[in-house]
Amino acid sequence: KTAGTPLMFTGLLLVFLWGAAQVWVRVSTSRALLSTETPFPVLRAVTHSELARNVGDPPGSPIWVSITGQVFDVSSGAKHYGPNGGYRFFAGQDATRAFHTGDFSEHGLVSSVHGLGDVAMLSLEEWAGFYRSDGDDDGDEKKGYKQVGYLVGGYWYEEEAGTGESSEYLDTRGTGTRGESQDSVTRVGYTPIPTQNKRLFDAAVARARVAKAENKARATTFPACDSKWTSANGGEVWCPDGRSRPRKEVTFSAGKEKTRCACFPDDAFSDTRRLYPGCGNTATRCSTGK
Repeated sequence: KTAGTPLMFTGLLLVFLWGAAQVWVRVSTSRALLSTETPFPVLRAVTHSELARNVGDPPGSPIWVSITGQVFDVSSGAKHYGPNGGYRFFAGQDATRAFHTGDFSEHGLVSSVHGLGDVAMLSLEEWAGFYRSDGDDDGDEKKGYKQVGYLVGGYWYEEEAGTGESSEYLDTRGTGTRGESQDSVTRVGYTPIPTQNKRLFDAAVARARVAKAENKARATTFPACDSKWTSANGGEVWCPDGRSRPRKEVTFSAGKEKTRCACFPDDAFSDTRRLYPGCGNTATRCSTGK
């Protein structure tokens, strides 16, 4: 019995040392991996004057664009955004409104989205998403665009928390007016501080997304009618399944009335599920007139 004690102790010591060696290997490997990882880009505050300088002139210099206050480096798309590109007017400024309106005049290339509807706001957010993404799952070529930071001291983001300073920089075009002095606030690791304009924009985008989802669900539940039109007989609508009843469905979006022909499984009708003129509530095909 006494002879076996040293052997048992030696065995336990070897097991302990082996376990400690495994832990050391794992820690060392983790540190090595961390040391070789590409650091996550740190977004920062960008001033209007700094943005205005990055227009690709002289050739080969950076090109920045801003949409909804998010600043992107689009230098890899110099053929589009550079001095000779078709979209050169987007470089060096926030021209969010023009992404929806297509007004590329001086008066149209502005930050302000005042007066645009919810659907337009969602469209602008999707444009911003285009710049944030670097190629899609459907095989789009990688664009190489990357976000630099957030445009501060103007329409979209505040310079400092709680100071309210950005309001004094607004003009009728929704741009900053401090000029070069704005560079003093540029800093790394900026935490976005949305203005009231940005909060209203985000609320409109959220409403539009909800409405879009509801419309998609409704279109699945009550599918669209098939239709045709001929010069001899005019228009006609019917339901693909041959059983459902075609109705003129009325919905409202941003206070505007919209209609579509939808198929319903029952004979009911109402102010928002209207009968076509001259078409009974049990009919499966309806004339829409010439």
